[in-house]
Amino acid sequence: MSSQPSLPANFVDRLFARFAAIYGSQKVGTMFADMDAESIAEAKALWGRQLGRFEAASIGGALQRLIDGGVGWPPTLPEFVELCRQAAVGRQQAQRYDALPAPGNARTDAETAKRKVAELMRSLAAAKRMPIE
Repeated sequence: MSSQPSLPANFVDRLFARFAAIYGSQKVGTMFADMDAESIAEAKALWGRQLGRFEAASIGGALQRLIDGGVGWPPTLPEFVELCRQAAVGRQQAQRYDALPAPGNARTDAETAKRKVAELMRSLAAAKRMPIE
């Protein structure tokens, strides 16, 4: 059985501090209202283990989705894990396009284009695939 990385306790504490900043301490407090200190520590440890599989940027993206989505209450662990997963997928898709020029910036001048076409024609002719015209 492989060991899954876990977030440090201080990272999880900062996450819940962010929840309090976003939703207010009263709403975050209801998440733990019927729990004693030991149960709260266990819950935070579980959050740390489950979120340890995500990069910090994906967790940050999930926080931003909460704010942007106008969600009125702090998420449950499964809800937040899903937001992190969505943020991670979005980051992976965005990275695929990093190598492409921005739309509208892929233009070249006519002389450069003619030179590239001529080079291509010469290389094809050298390979005896197409005669030079």
